[in-house]
Amino acid sequence: MAATSTGATELKDALAGLHRLATIATADVPGDVPSLIAGAFHRQFREEMPSLHDHTEAYEATTGATADKLLARLAELPPLEPNAQLLLDRAHSILTSGPPLSMNVELADGEELPVALHTLLQGTLWACMMGGEANPDLDGAQDDDNAYSSTDKCLWFLCKKLFFAHCVASKDGETVVHALACRRLYQGRLFARPRGSSTPAVKYARLPCPTVLTVHWQCFPETGAVCTVLVTARGLYGVGCNARQLLGMPAMVLHAPTRLTFPFCPVVAAYEQGLPPWHKDRLVRQFLLTSTEAFLVTPVGVAVAGFYSHWAAGAMDIDRNAFNPVKLPTGFIPELLTVEDDVATLTDADGRRMVARFAEDDELVAGAPLGFVDEHAD
Repeated sequence: MAATSTGATELKDALAGLHRLATIATADVPGDVPSLIAGAFHRQFREEMPSLHDHTEAYEATTGATADKLLARLAELPPLEPNAQLLLDRAHSILTSGPPLSMNVELADGEELPVALHTLLQGTLWACMMGGEANPDLDGAQDDDNAYSSTDKCLWFLCKKLFFAHCVASKDGETVVHALACRRLYQGRLFARPRGSSTPAVKYARLPCPTVLTVHWQCFPETGAVCTVLVTARGLYGVGCNARQLLGMPAMVLHAPTRLTFPFCPVVAAYEQGLPPWHKDRLVRQFLLTSTEAFLVTPVGVAVAGFYSHWAAGAMDIDRNAFNPVKLPTGFIPELLTVEDDVATLTDADGRRMVARFAEDDELVAGAPLGFVDEHAD
Protein backbone atom coordinates (compact mmCIF):
# COMPACT_ATOMS: atom_id res chain seq x y z
CA MET A 1 0.00 0.00 0.00
CA ALA A 2 1.07 3.59 -0.48
CA ALA A 3 3.01 5.38 2.24
CA THR A 4 0.76 6.86 4.95
CA SER A 5 0.85 10.47 6.10
CA THR A 6 2.39 9.43 9.43
CA GLY A 7 5.46 8.21 7.63
CA ALA A 8 5.63 11.09 5.17
CA THR A 9 8.55 12.83 6.87
CA GLU A 10 10.58 9.64 7.08
CA LEU A 11 9.77 8.84 3.43
CA LYS A 12 10.80 12.33 2.34
CA ASP A 13 14.10 11.94 4.16
CA ALA A 14 14.60 8.48 2.62
CA LEU A 15 13.96 9.72 -0.93
CA ALA A 16 16.18 12.76 -0.39
CA GLY A 17 18.94 10.44 0.82
CA LEU A 18 18.44 8.21 -2.22
CA HIS A 19 18.71 11.23 -4.47
CA ARG A 20 22.03 12.23 -2.91
CA LEU A 21 23.27 8.67 -3.16
CA ALA A 22 22.21 8.37 -6.81
CA THR A 23 23.90 11.65 -7.73
CA ILE A 24 27.27 10.07 -6.88
CA ALA A 25 26.65 6.37 -7.51
CA THR A 26 25.19 6.83 -11.01
CA ALA A 27 27.34 9.70 -12.27
CA ASP A 28 28.58 7.44 -15.08
CA VAL A 29 25.35 5.48 -15.60
CA PRO A 30 23.20 6.47 -18.63
CA GLY A 31 19.54 7.07 -17.91
CA ASP A 32 19.57 9.92 -15.34
CA VAL A 33 18.51 7.96 -12.24
CA PRO A 34 18.65 11.04 -9.95
CA SER A 35 16.00 12.79 -12.06
CA LEU A 36 13.74 9.74 -11.84
CA ILE A 37 14.00 9.75 -8.06
CA ALA A 38 13.37 13.50 -7.95
CA GLY A 39 10.35 12.97 -10.20
CA ALA A 40 9.00 10.29 -7.91
CA PHE A 41 9.42 12.67 -4.94
CA HIS A 42 7.45 15.36 -6.78
CA ARG A 43 4.64 13.01 -7.78
CA GLN A 44 4.37 11.61 -4.25
CA PHE A 45 4.42 14.87 -2.29
CA ARG A 46 3.65 17.57 -4.91
CA GLU A 47 6.89 19.20 -3.85
CA GLU A 48 10.27 19.68 -5.48
CA MET A 49 13.16 17.57 -4.29
CA PRO A 50 15.39 19.61 -1.94
CA SER A 51 18.34 20.68 -4.05
CA LEU A 52 21.95 19.85 -3.28
CA HIS A 53 24.10 22.84 -2.55
CA ASP A 54 26.95 21.27 -4.49
CA HIS A 55 28.38 17.91 -5.47
CA THR A 56 30.86 18.05 -2.59
CA GLU A 57 27.97 17.92 -0.11
CA ALA A 58 26.53 14.91 -1.94
CA TYR A 59 29.87 13.16 -1.97
CA GLU A 60 30.51 13.74 1.71
CA ALA A 61 27.04 12.45 2.55
CA THR A 62 27.42 9.32 0.45
CA THR A 63 31.02 8.20 0.89
CA GLY A 64 31.43 4.76 -0.59
CA ALA A 65 28.30 5.11 -2.72
CA THR A 66 27.76 2.31 -5.21
CA ALA A 67 24.97 1.22 -7.51
CA ASP A 68 24.52 -1.93 -5.40
CA LYS A 69 24.00 0.17 -2.27
CA LEU A 70 21.47 2.28 -4.18
CA LEU A 71 19.59 -0.83 -5.25
CA ALA A 72 19.50 -2.10 -1.69
CA ARG A 73 18.14 1.22 -0.42
CA LEU A 74 15.49 1.25 -3.15
CA ALA A 75 14.33 -2.19 -2.05
CA GLU A 76 13.85 -0.93 1.52
CA LEU A 77 11.36 1.76 0.50
CA PRO A 78 7.64 1.20 1.07
CA PRO A 79 5.42 1.33 -2.04
CA LEU A 80 4.62 4.84 -3.27
CA GLU A 81 1.62 6.19 -5.09
CA PRO A 82 1.32 4.34 -8.44
CA ASN A 83 2.48 7.22 -10.65
CA ALA A 84 5.45 7.88 -8.35
CA GLN A 85 6.30 4.17 -8.01
CA LEU A 86 6.43 3.97 -11.80
CA LEU A 87 9.48 6.25 -11.84
CA LEU A 88 11.24 4.32 -9.08
CA ASP A 89 10.60 1.07 -10.98
CA ARG A 90 12.16 2.68 -14.04
CA ALA A 91 15.21 3.68 -12.00
CA HIS A 92 15.47 0.10 -10.69
CA SER A 93 15.30 -1.24 -14.25
CA ILE A 94 18.09 1.05 -15.38
CA LEU A 95 20.31 -0.07 -12.51
CA THR A 96 19.69 -3.77 -13.16
CA SER A 97 19.25 -3.96 -16.96
CA GLY A 98 20.54 -0.67 -18.28
CA PRO A 99 18.56 2.17 -19.87
CA PRO A 100 16.33 1.57 -22.92
CA LEU A 101 18.28 2.10 -26.14
CA SER A 102 17.08 4.21 -29.04
CA MET A 103 19.53 2.63 -31.50
CA ASN A 104 21.19 -0.74 -32.17
CA VAL A 105 18.53 -2.63 -30.22
CA GLU A 106 19.05 -6.39 -30.36
CA LEU A 107 15.77 -8.27 -30.65
CA ALA A 108 15.17 -11.88 -29.74
CA ASP A 109 13.39 -14.18 -32.17
CA GLY A 110 9.78 -13.06 -32.46
CA GLU A 111 10.39 -9.88 -30.45
CA GLU A 112 9.24 -6.58 -31.96
CA LEU A 113 10.40 -3.03 -31.44
CA PRO A 114 8.38 -1.12 -28.85
CA VAL A 115 5.78 1.38 -29.99
CA ALA A 116 7.74 4.59 -29.36
CA LEU A 117 8.84 7.77 -31.09
CA HIS A 118 12.39 6.59 -31.64
CA THR A 119 11.26 3.41 -33.43
CA LEU A 120 9.50 5.31 -36.21
CA LEU A 121 10.97 5.25 -39.68
CA GLN A 122 13.82 7.73 -39.97
CA GLY A 123 12.08 10.11 -42.37
CA THR A 124 8.93 10.07 -40.24
CA LEU A 125 10.96 10.75 -37.10
CA TRP A 126 12.75 13.69 -38.75
CA ALA A 127 9.42 15.11 -39.91
CA CYS A 128 7.97 14.76 -36.39
CA MET A 129 10.87 16.73 -34.96
CA MET A 130 10.63 19.42 -37.63
CA GLY A 131 6.88 19.61 -37.08
CA GLY A 132 7.57 19.85 -33.35
CA GLU A 133 9.59 23.01 -34.04
CA ALA A 134 13.04 21.60 -33.37
CA ASN A 135 15.61 23.98 -34.86
CA PRO A 136 17.49 22.04 -37.58
CA ASP A 137 20.24 24.65 -37.93
CA LEU A 138 22.61 23.07 -35.41
CA ASP A 139 25.77 24.53 -36.92
CA GLY A 140 24.41 28.08 -37.07
CA ALA A 141 24.78 28.35 -40.85
CA GLN A 142 21.62 30.45 -41.06
CA ASP A 143 22.09 33.81 -39.40
CA ASP A 144 18.39 34.61 -38.95
CA ASP A 145 17.23 31.89 -36.59
CA ASN A 146 15.64 34.35 -34.16
CA ALA A 147 12.30 32.61 -34.75
CA TYR A 148 13.63 29.77 -32.60
CA SER A 149 14.45 29.86 -28.89
CA SER A 150 17.87 28.96 -27.57
CA THR A 151 16.57 25.56 -26.44
CA ASP A 152 14.92 24.49 -29.71
CA LYS A 153 18.15 22.84 -30.88
CA CYS A 154 18.24 20.72 -27.71
CA LEU A 155 15.31 18.61 -28.91
CA TRP A 156 17.62 16.78 -31.32
CA PHE A 157 19.65 15.53 -28.32
CA LEU A 158 16.83 13.86 -26.39
CA CYS A 159 18.26 10.52 -27.56
CA LYS A 160 20.87 9.23 -29.98
CA LYS A 161 18.28 8.24 -32.59
CA LEU A 162 16.99 11.82 -32.91
CA PHE A 163 20.45 13.24 -33.45
CA PHE A 164 21.25 10.44 -35.87
CA ALA A 165 18.10 11.24 -37.86
CA HIS A 166 19.15 14.88 -38.04
CA CYS A 167 22.65 13.97 -39.26
CA VAL A 168 21.37 11.63 -41.96
CA ALA A 169 18.74 14.14 -43.12
CA SER A 170 21.42 16.83 -43.35
CA LYS A 171 23.66 14.52 -45.38
CA ASP A 172 21.15 12.75 -47.63
CA GLY A 173 18.39 15.34 -47.79
CA GLU A 174 18.29 18.70 -49.53
CA THR A 175 18.85 22.01 -47.76
CA VAL A 176 18.59 25.28 -49.67
CA VAL A 177 19.13 28.68 -48.09
CA HIS A 178 18.19 31.69 -50.22
CA ALA A 179 17.92 35.36 -49.39
CA LEU A 180 14.12 35.06 -49.63
CA ALA A 181 13.39 31.57 -48.33
CA CYS A 182 14.80 28.35 -46.88
CA ARG A 183 13.70 24.80 -47.53
CA ARG A 184 14.59 21.34 -46.25
CA LEU A 185 13.55 18.13 -47.99
CA TYR A 186 14.10 14.60 -46.71
CA GLN A 187 12.37 11.37 -47.72
CA GLY A 188 9.50 13.21 -49.37
CA ARG A 189 8.72 15.63 -46.55
CA LEU A 190 9.24 19.28 -47.43
CA PHE A 191 9.56 22.04 -44.84
CA ALA A 192 10.05 25.69 -45.74
CA ARG A 193 9.99 29.17 -44.28
CA PRO A 194 10.29 32.70 -45.65
CA ARG A 195 13.46 34.66 -45.02
CA GLY A 196 14.60 38.25 -45.32
CA SER A 197 14.85 41.48 -43.36
CA SER A 198 11.32 42.55 -44.31
CA THR A 199 9.75 39.18 -43.43
CA PRO A 200 8.65 38.33 -39.88
CA ALA A 201 10.73 35.50 -38.43
CA VAL A 202 8.81 32.22 -38.60
CA LYS A 203 9.74 28.61 -37.99
CA TYR A 204 9.81 25.86 -40.57
CA ALA A 205 6.42 24.50 -41.56
CA ARG A 206 5.60 21.46 -43.67
CA LEU A 207 3.98 22.00 -47.05
CA PRO A 208 0.86 19.80 -47.10
CA CYS A 209 1.20 17.70 -50.24
CA PRO A 210 2.01 14.11 -51.30
CA THR A 211 5.54 12.71 -51.22
CA VAL A 212 7.85 15.32 -52.76
CA LEU A 213 10.54 14.08 -55.13
CA THR A 214 12.00 17.32 -56.46
CA VAL A 215 11.51 21.03 -55.84
CA HIS A 216 11.79 23.84 -58.37
CA TRP A 217 11.51 27.45 -57.37
CA GLN A 218 12.05 30.89 -58.81
CA CYS A 219 12.76 33.84 -56.51
CA PHE A 220 11.90 37.42 -57.38
CA PRO A 221 14.09 39.76 -55.27
CA GLU A 222 12.31 42.87 -56.52
CA THR A 223 9.06 41.78 -54.86
CA GLY A 224 10.35 39.30 -52.29
CA ALA A 225 8.10 36.60 -53.79
CA VAL A 226 8.86 32.95 -54.50
CA CYS A 227 7.20 30.69 -57.08
CA THR A 228 7.50 26.97 -56.33
CA VAL A 229 6.68 23.83 -58.30
CA LEU A 230 6.77 20.43 -56.58
CA VAL A 231 7.13 17.15 -58.42
CA THR A 232 5.34 14.63 -56.21
CA ALA A 233 4.29 11.00 -56.46
CA ARG A 234 0.75 12.21 -57.16
CA GLY A 235 1.64 14.79 -59.81
CA LEU A 236 2.80 18.39 -59.99
CA TYR A 237 1.84 20.97 -57.38
CA GLY A 238 2.36 24.71 -57.35
CA VAL A 239 2.50 27.16 -54.47
CA GLY A 240 3.45 30.78 -53.91
CA CYS A 241 3.68 33.69 -56.32
CA ASN A 242 1.92 33.28 -59.67
CA ALA A 243 2.11 36.89 -60.86
CA ARG A 244 3.60 35.78 -64.19
CA GLN A 245 1.28 32.77 -64.56
CA LEU A 246 4.20 30.35 -64.24
CA LEU A 247 1.90 27.89 -62.47
CA GLY A 248 -0.56 27.71 -65.34
CA MET A 249 -3.57 29.18 -63.58
CA PRO A 250 -5.09 32.66 -63.18
CA ALA A 251 -4.71 33.11 -59.38
CA MET A 252 -1.98 35.60 -58.49
CA VAL A 253 -0.97 33.72 -55.33
CA LEU A 254 -1.43 30.10 -54.25
CA HIS A 255 -1.33 29.98 -50.46
CA ALA A 256 -1.24 26.17 -50.31
CA PRO A 257 0.14 23.54 -52.70
CA THR A 258 -2.35 23.17 -55.56
CA ARG A 259 -2.47 20.44 -58.19
CA LEU A 260 -1.30 21.60 -61.63
CA THR A 261 -3.41 20.41 -64.55
CA PHE A 262 -3.15 20.52 -68.34
CA PRO A 263 -6.56 21.16 -69.89
CA PHE A 264 -5.02 22.70 -73.05
CA CYS A 265 -2.49 19.87 -73.46
CA PRO A 266 -4.73 16.84 -74.13
CA VAL A 267 -1.88 14.49 -75.04
CA VAL A 268 0.03 15.31 -71.85
CA ALA A 269 -3.15 15.09 -69.75
CA ALA A 270 -4.07 11.71 -71.23
CA TYR A 271 -0.59 10.32 -70.58
CA GLU A 272 -0.72 11.47 -66.95
CA GLN A 273 -4.20 10.00 -66.56
CA GLY A 274 -2.87 6.61 -67.61
CA LEU A 275 -0.10 6.54 -65.00
CA PRO A 276 -0.57 4.67 -61.68
CA PRO A 277 -1.97 6.88 -58.88
CA TRP A 278 1.30 7.01 -56.92
CA HIS A 279 3.61 7.25 -59.94
CA LYS A 280 2.38 10.45 -61.57
CA ASP A 281 5.95 11.75 -61.34
CA ARG A 282 6.73 9.58 -64.40
CA LEU A 283 5.10 12.32 -66.43
CA VAL A 284 8.09 14.56 -65.73
CA ARG A 285 11.13 13.92 -67.85
CA GLN A 286 12.41 17.40 -67.00
CA PHE A 287 10.98 20.53 -65.39
CA LEU A 288 12.61 23.93 -65.85
CA LEU A 289 11.43 27.09 -64.13
CA THR A 290 12.74 30.47 -65.32
CA SER A 291 11.66 33.99 -64.38
CA THR A 292 9.24 34.11 -67.34
CA GLU A 293 8.41 30.51 -68.31
CA ALA A 294 7.78 27.09 -66.83
CA PHE A 295 8.76 24.22 -69.17
CA LEU A 296 7.54 20.66 -68.68
CA VAL A 297 9.28 18.01 -70.80
CA THR A 298 7.32 14.74 -70.89
CA PRO A 299 7.59 11.44 -72.80
CA VAL A 300 4.83 12.69 -75.13
CA GLY A 301 5.87 16.27 -75.74
CA VAL A 302 6.53 19.62 -74.09
CA ALA A 303 4.18 22.00 -72.28
CA VAL A 304 4.95 25.60 -71.33
CA ALA A 305 3.31 28.16 -69.04
CA GLY A 306 3.93 31.83 -68.40
CA PHE A 307 2.45 35.14 -69.45
CA TYR A 308 5.19 35.59 -72.10
CA SER A 309 5.40 31.94 -73.17
CA HIS A 310 3.86 32.32 -76.64
CA TRP A 311 7.35 32.57 -78.20
CA ALA A 312 8.08 29.03 -76.97
CA ALA A 313 4.60 27.62 -77.54
CA GLY A 314 4.80 28.67 -81.18
CA ALA A 315 1.43 30.44 -81.28
CA MET A 316 0.04 33.84 -80.34
CA ASP A 317 -3.47 32.61 -79.53
CA ILE A 318 -2.60 30.71 -76.35
CA ASP A 319 -4.27 30.84 -72.96
CA ARG A 320 -1.75 32.70 -70.83
CA ASN A 321 -3.34 31.36 -67.63
CA ALA A 322 -2.60 27.72 -68.46
CA PHE A 323 0.01 25.29 -69.70
CA ASN A 324 0.05 25.17 -73.50
CA PRO A 325 1.53 22.55 -75.83
CA VAL A 326 4.79 23.40 -77.60
CA LYS A 327 4.55 22.89 -81.35
CA LEU A 328 7.19 20.39 -82.47
CA PRO A 329 7.75 18.32 -85.63
CA THR A 330 5.98 14.95 -85.74
CA GLY A 331 8.18 12.25 -84.19
CA PHE A 332 10.46 14.67 -82.36
CA ILE A 333 10.48 13.64 -78.68
CA PRO A 334 12.95 15.74 -76.69
CA GLU A 335 15.13 14.31 -73.96
CA LEU A 336 16.73 17.52 -72.72
CA LEU A 337 15.85 21.21 -72.50
CA THR A 338 18.35 24.00 -71.88
CA VAL A 339 17.74 27.74 -71.67
CA GLU A 340 20.64 30.16 -72.01
CA ASP A 341 20.81 33.80 -73.09
CA ASP A 342 17.13 33.89 -74.09
CA VAL A 343 17.58 30.82 -76.29
CA ALA A 344 15.79 27.55 -75.48
CA THR A 345 17.15 24.33 -76.98
CA LEU A 346 15.42 20.96 -77.13
CA THR A 347 17.52 17.87 -77.89
CA ASP A 348 16.22 14.39 -78.69
CA ALA A 349 17.86 11.00 -78.17
CA ASP A 350 19.51 11.15 -81.62
CA GLY A 351 21.11 14.54 -80.95
CA ARG A 352 18.72 16.51 -83.16
CA ARG A 353 18.14 19.98 -81.78
CA MET A 354 15.32 22.48 -82.00
CA VAL A 355 15.78 26.08 -80.86
CA ALA A 356 13.49 28.98 -79.97
CA ARG A 357 14.43 32.55 -79.14
CA PHE A 358 12.66 34.73 -76.60
CA ALA A 359 10.81 37.64 -78.17
CA GLU A 360 8.51 40.36 -76.85
CA ASP A 361 5.09 40.88 -78.39
CA ASP A 362 6.22 43.81 -80.53
CA GLU A 363 9.18 41.80 -81.85
CA LEU A 364 6.85 38.99 -82.87
CA VAL A 365 4.56 41.45 -84.64
CA ALA A 366 7.64 42.75 -86.47
CA GLY A 367 8.35 39.25 -87.82
CA ALA A 368 10.61 37.58 -85.23
CA PRO A 369 10.52 33.75 -85.42
CA LEU A 370 7.83 32.11 -83.31
CA GLY A 371 8.27 28.71 -81.63
CA PHE A 372 10.93 26.00 -81.98
CA VAL A 373 12.66 25.47 -85.33
CA ASP A 374 15.36 23.08 -86.46
CA GLU A 375 18.79 24.31 -85.41
CA HIS A 376 20.07 24.09 -88.98
CA ALA A 377 17.04 25.64 -90.63
CA ASP A 378 17.64 28.75 -92.74
